Amino acid sequence: MFPYVTDKSATLSIEDILAIQRLYGKNQNEVPSTRSPSVTTDTRKTSTQNLCDLPYVDNVLVLKHHIFVTYRKSIWVIAINGKRYKGPLALNDYLRFLPANVSINAVYQRPSEEIVMFANNKIYMVDYPSFQLKNGWPKTHSDLNFPAEMRVNAALVTNRGQTYVIFDGDSVALMNECDMTIREYHSLKAIFPGIPSSPTAAYRYIDGSLHFLQKRQYYKFNETTVRILERRYPLTATGYKYLTVGINVKLPCEITVVLGDSHGKEMFLSPTVWSELIEHKRVILSLLQPENTKGKHAPSPIYIGDVTLHFGRINSIPMLRLDSTSSRMTLSNSTVVNLFNLEYCVNRLISSFDNVSDIINKKYSRLLNTAANVNDSTNIQKTMYENEYFDRNDIIDCELIALIFGPN
Repeated sequence: MFPYVTDKSATLSIEDILAIQRLYGKNQNEVPSTRSPSVTTDTRKTSTQNLCDLPYVDNVLVLKHHIFVTYRKSIWVIAINGKRYKGPLALNDYLRFLPANVSINAVYQRPSEEIVMFANNKIYMVDYPSFQLKNGWPKTHSDLNFPAEMRVNAALVTNRGQTYVIFDGDSVALMNECDMTIREYHSLKAIFPGIPSSPTAAYRYIDGSLHFLQKRQYYKFNETTVRILERRYPLTATGYKYLTVGINVKLPCEITVVLGDSHGKEMFLSPTVWSELIEHKRVILSLLQPENTKGKHAPSPIYIGDVTLHFGRINSIPMLRLDSTSSRMTLSNSTVVNLFNLEYCVNRLISSFDNVSDIINKKYSRLLNTAANVNDSTNIQKTMYENEYFDRNDIIDCELIALIFGPN
């Protein structure tokens, strides 16, 4: 055994560097200067403040094994499993590309795993897990065609893969992750009903739940869409597959036809897609007849809106597979026949729901305003039932309050 010197320099990660500095301190050697050193405050000095003693936090970012919490110019790193944490560390020690005296307004992780930070009217895109700034970043709001005076409050990615940036208190921008531009604008209560204006942070936890912070107030949001006036029809003898027609409650509300199964899988069809599916009924049923497809190549797919119909076989039995951007459903010939037999029932429901859509939007908007003025969340339902506008004989009122503002 003998010592040797390699001609290759070792590259340490930011985690290694910070760990060494905590053990041995920072390198105090400085380049000599002919000028007298000025007396300045070290802005990179870490705070000794305990995480649990903070009046509030600025940001929470949940990654695979760690939770990152920022407050002003400090950051804490929490191990999810052991629930131990390191810190506080100086924010621009951990993220060296950040300028001094900067704090992060909002942060989220993209579906492609890069981390996006909003700080001082600039947007930073950071590689994960190296935490290195990607080439070409940061960018300004004008570079991405964001509103010039946009004040970002929070940002997060939902379980459906949609990226929302909350800004100016109660405005929401839906991001296009392909080119990092804003696709469309919404109000906060339309996308996240029940969440008060001006949240200071938002994140998605490892169990998929969405959380919003407003200083010391904490809100948990159920992303599951609530459906009212719902009718369900079995498509198989056991009800393993079914068809549901109802109204998704949001602003504006949305009539939807749903193909589902007992495993919880659901495929959403708009009334337009349903109508076009019915128009193709004869062709679809013909292509599912064994005598019409035996010994032949699989028929070409049929495209209806955002749904693609594929024809194939399982154990020599003709099958129809419906593919959308978020789901897939396979149906046998008999199930497809049962589906089309519901044509007039579904059409009648869609027509009825269309007549009450405006009423639902008005009632739901009024209930949201009522809920926003109730300080104790346990009293929301009671307050709504006592409101002068509540009609106990109206099924819309009853289902809106029970299903959306109930204890669950």
